[in-house]
Amino acid sequence: MDKFNFLLNNSIKIRQRSNRIINFHLSGGIDSNSLFLLTNKLWNKNYNLTASTYTYKGFFNNEYEVAKKICKKLNLKNFKVEISPKDIPDLAPKLQYYQDEPFGGLGAVSEYKQHLEQKKIGNIISFEGMGGDEILGGYNSHFYLVIRFLYYSNTNNALLKKLVKYSGQSLKKILLISEKFILSGFNGNTDLSEIRLKKSKIKNKIYNFKNYYDFLSFKEINDGSLFRTLRFRDRSSAACGRELRFPFLDHNLLVHSMAIPLELKFKNGITKSPLREIVFKIDEKVAMERKKSVHSPQTSWFLNDLKDWAMDNINSLNYKKVIEKKYFLKVNNFFKPKVNNTFYLWQLVNLNLFYENLKKNNLRND
Repeated sequence: MDKFNFLLNNSIKIRQRSNRIINFHLSGGIDSNSLFLLTNKLWNKNYNLTASTYTYKGFFNNEYEVAKKICKKLNLKNFKVEISPKDIPDLAPKLQYYQDEPFGGLGAVSEYKQHLEQKKIGNIISFEGMGGDEILGGYNSHFYLVIRFLYYSNTNNALLKKLVKYSGQSLKKILLISEKFILSGFNGNTDLSEIRLKKSKIKNKIYNFKNYYDFLSFKEINDGSLFRTLRFRDRSSAACGRELRFPFLDHNLLVHSMAIPLELKFKNGITKSPLREIVFKIDEKVAMERKKSVHSPQTSWFLNDLKDWAMDNINSLNYKKVIEKKYFLKVNNFFKPKVNNTFYLWQLVNLNLFYENLKKNNLRND
């Protein structure tokens, strides 16, 4: 892994070039923490590195707790950016103006507030750990496809056993889920909690000896969600007069990472082994944490504090008659106490914000 470490360090050094103090957007994940530790090591003699992490008022955020813990160990300051329900009706329409297309969830609004708060205190440039999962196979979708490939190709049974053990799932279940994911055309969540498979449209054929992990990795970087995510971040940061830098997406590092053998990427049966080794030196527990989906209080807030705001937007969209009535028939089902996912409501709310923005722009042009 000498070359990987060299390229990563070089990528960080290149992106240190600035006449401004560089801040770090720190979460609780392996990507941002490993990058944060290396960045601090490489420039702590020249810069007073700081970090910022957003959290939700009244909502336990393990991401913030981990970030605070790491900063405390390094004796570095972490700026806490707190988002409350009252922020959303004000910030969401403003962010919509800059995005100029519907965007996803409270996380997007939270990142926007993070930019606003950093700009206030003069932090113009921030590093982010975007891309670590894509170049080193950090998602469950990657993990399961690697296990599938090793099983059918019979190339490394020792690694296969370690990966299955680390997954916490049976090999049979992993093979079934990965097959379903392939048949869907890789149309599912990265954690594989949802796979959108329509039997009537299945045209894919399973080739058991094919390395679908390599195929998916290339696809994600070439035309996947990474581009949409970077587009959002670019517009959100630029709207606040700020700049984001992504060391993991350095082209030399990216190309090399795609070619790293599975035995090194998943050393000892652990995902993103090269980055975990960096964090392990500071905090063993954080280093060994499995990747978790980041949760927000969106559902709780939509059912309580933001219910009236959400309904106002949904009713406004209904009156606009820009989408079919059938999409509003099941709205009430998403306001019931046992609901645990309100993304459908957010889609309607955000679509209304989008049309409201169009209306305002048209009035300005008249």
